Amino acid sequence: MTEVMVVDDSKFERKKVGDMLEDEGYSVLGAKNGQDAVEKYRDQRPDLILMDIVMDKMDGVDALKEILNIDQSANVIMVSGVGHEETVSKALEIGAERYIIKPALRNKVIPTVNQVLGD
Repeated sequence: MTEVMVVDDSKFERKKVGDMLEDEGYSVLGAKNGQDAVEKYRDQRPDLILMDIVMDKMDGVDALKEILNIDQSANVIMVSGVGHEETVSKALEIGAERYIIKPALRNKVIPTVNQVLGD
């Protein structure tokens, strides 16, 4: 089963996006910040990561760098609120596949995930 890690410091957001993905048949792993995401990626190697940018302990861009150091072929989609366009551009330059602007709605999340995973 294809596993997707949802990284967001909001428990509500992790659950909302996780439920969407589970409804589509994906297995979901949650992480509460960038540091948690890096540790879980190292151990579990999910097929895709949906990662918020603004988080405590380690933000999404730093976590993206760390994860790509572990595995250059990691699939990462950044999720960001409006007003972080410059940070999103930086993440795309570093190696993120795509980005989704919050709110993370089903009609944006599912097609983007399917595209990146080639489903």
